Amino acid sequence: MSAIHTASKRFLQELGFLPYKKWPQLRLEHANARETKSERGKINRFVPQAHGIYIYTQNNEVLYVGKAVNLRARIHQHFKSSVFVERDGRKGSAGDQENGDWPAFFRDQCAGPVTVHWTEISEHENARRILELMLEWVINPKFVHFREQRRKFRTSRKQQEKAQAKLSTRTAS
Repeated sequence: MSAIHTASKRFLQELGFLPYKKWPQLRLEHANARETKSERGKINRFVPQAHGIYIYTQNNEVLYVGKAVNLRARIHQHFKSSVFVERDGRKGSAGDQENGDWPAFFRDQCAGPVTVHWTEISEHENARRILELMLEWVINPKFVHFREQRRKFRTSRKQQEKAQAKLSTRTAS
């Protein structure tokens, strides 16, 4: 562990952001369409409509660290992306139409019971972003590795497509 990592962890502890297990928390059943209404009700009852930082965990493993302008709306958004629904006779999720890594992560990696921890932070968006990045760096959630793997895959696929296009152009000439 580097000196900067250790100092960052100590800084977060001094400010009360670690350990996050002391934050308010809510257990949710992700990717279970039968539980959708009751889970959304729990989010509405317990999660505030406030600025803040939140952390998803499952079986004591940190899955995701995020920030929100509205914690309740953001947690609803993640929950919606993880719940599988029937659409035109095929399985899908609310996150299918969205671009980016987190809809796929919540849909594919967060099935089952998860715990959402949150803390309200009224400071400016930049302060929340800095705290989110520090927590992500110190805690090293599963999402960071997922995002990197998807980026490598996309980069590799784009390179293959470019090579194929070059080959097709040469063959056509």
